[in-house]
Amino acid sequence: MNNEKKTNQSPWAWIPSLYFAEGLPYIIVMFVASDLFKTMGIPNAKLAFWSSILYLPWVLKPLWSPFIDNNSTKRNWIVWMQILLGIAFIGVSMVLHLPMWFQLTMFFLFLMAFTSATHDIAADGFYMLALDDHNQAFFTGIRSTFYRLAMIAGMGVLVMITGIILDNTGLETVELQIKAVPQNEIVEFVNSENIIVVEEDGETRIVVYPSDVKVPLYNETDEN
Repeated sequence: MNNEKKTNQSPWAWIPSLYFAEGLPYIIVMFVASDLFKTMGIPNAKLAFWSSILYLPWVLKPLWSPFIDNNSTKRNWIVWMQILLGIAFIGVSMVLHLPMWFQLTMFFLFLMAFTSATHDIAADGFYMLALDDHNQAFFTGIRSTFYRLAMIAGMGVLVMITGIILDNTGLETVELQIKAVPQNEIVEFVNSENIIVVEEDGETRIVVYPSDVKVPLYNETDEN
C-alpha cells in the first residue's frame, strides 16, 4: 500500500511542470509522430493503423491503475516514468537513420505511450493526495492550462523548430514547376541525363526531374 506523505511545497512549484510533462508526450506520440512518418514516406493506411495502436495505452490505463495505487508511492512512479520518457525520446532520435528505423521508432513510441499513460495515473493520484479539497478546486484550471500549453508547444513550437532545422540542414530544397500543356508540346525525356531515379529495397526513394516539367492536359472525354 502507498505511504504517501503530504508535501509542504507550494502547489505552484510542481503543478505547472507536472502537467506540462503530462501533456507533452501525448502530443508527441499522437500528432508529431504522424508528421514525422508522413515526412519519411509512410503510407496513410499504415500510418492510421499504427496510430490507433499507439493510442491504446491511454485507453487501457485503468487496467493497471490499481497496481500503481498499491505499489510504491506516486512520487516514485512520477520520477521513474519521467526518466523512462527521457530514454524513449532519446531512443527515437537515435534510430531514425537505421535500416529498421520504423520498427524501432514504433517500439520507442509505444514505450513512450505506455510510460506516459502510467505517468498520468501517478500524477493525477499525487494531485489528489497532496492537495485538500479547496486547493484541488482552485488548481483545476491551472493544471488544465499547462496541459494545453504542452499541446501548443508540441504541435506548434516543436514543429516550427523542426521545420527550421530541416530548412537549414540536409539536402537543398528543389523547386519544381509543373505545367499542363497540349499534347504536341510534351517533350519526352527518354534516357535523359536530367532524370535521376534512385531505388532502395525495390522502392523509389529519390526522383530528380528537370526543373521545368510539362504534362498533358486532361480531357474528361478521353477514355484510357
